[in-house]
Amino acid sequence: MGKTAPFLLRFVKSNKITLKDIHIREAAAWACHFFQSYDILVDNISIYNHANKNNDGIDLDSSHDVVIKNCNINSGDDAICIKSTSPLATHDVQVSNCTLKSDWGEP
Repeated sequence: MGKTAPFLLRFVKSNKITLKDIHIREAAAWACHFFQSYDILVDNISIYNHANKNNDGIDLDSSHDVVIKNCNINSGDDAICIKSTSPLATHDVQVSNCTLKSDWGEP
């Protein structure tokens, strides 16, 4: 099995999370990973993530009650990835007033 690059910010089974007014650059892998977490607010953050392959901006994984607003995310892979890698579904996600850019599908 190959090595896995670490996430920059990772929240596991957490709640009442607020990320606001911060700038994140060049994570080794995903910039922000929320796993089985809820009551999440991400407001006015900037992410520039192109250091390696698979550089996602925000990954919502088996999480719920999420608001992402006023963000600027420029990533090498997914800007915002909504998924479930556990039996718990990701749901109740609101994204508004964001500028999202991904190089994944670009020539």
